[in-house]
Amino acid sequence: MESVKIDIGYEENASRMELLVRCVYWIPIYLVLMIVGFIGAFCIFLQWFHILFAKKRSESFHKWSARYVKKMFEFVSYHYLLTDERPPISLEDR
Repeated sequence: MESVKIDIGYEENASRMELLVRCVYWIPIYLVLMIVGFIGAFCIFLQWFHILFAKKRSESFHKWSARYVKKMFEFVSYHYLLTDERPPISLEDR
């Protein structure tokens, strides 16, 4: 897939305190992503019909779905201990 690029850097140093903070920090992030995920699933559903009937993608549905996938990837890489950099609890781009 040429349109999707993923780059995960390796960090040798790890913080023990960050490991403890991570256990609490994932709760609000998960709640936000769960709500946004429902909206994202609805956008994907509408996008499917938009492509079916209009023969093209809706830019707004595409942006919403892409933003959700990006934020979910940031959360998963933090949650799975790939980085100590905390993802923001908002949908704003960095």
